[in-house]
Amino acid sequence: MGKQEQKPDLTFEGASAATRQAFDAMTAGFSSWLRNMTRLQAETSRFLSERFAKDVEMMTQLAQCKRPEDVMAVQGKLMSGLLSDYSQESARFFALLNDIIKEGAQDFAKNVGGDGRN
Repeated sequence: MGKQEQKPDLTFEGASAATRQAFDAMTAGFSSWLRNMTRLQAETSRFLSERFAKDVEMMTQLAQCKRPEDVMAVQGKLMSGLLSDYSQESARFFALLNDIIKEGAQDFAKNVGGDGRN
């Protein structure tokens, strides 16, 4: 007969209050981290999807060019759009990161007994 696999005890019977509090804080922290990583991933996906659509449109415009001057004009528009889009996305992304950091600091303060105010 083989050994039976032992399952971990997640009931915390006999665990100290400090152990329970630490586990609760880690669970809350992980939940917050996962939620925020999802927010970052959604924003990144949104931006990349938007940029891809613009890139496809630009390729279509380049394919329709008949003269070198037309190519230069389309490329100029492409570079201008790229600079603008990436600049705006950087601002959005850093604002989102700032919100995440503030939220994390408040959660941390709450979990260690503070009030979460600056």
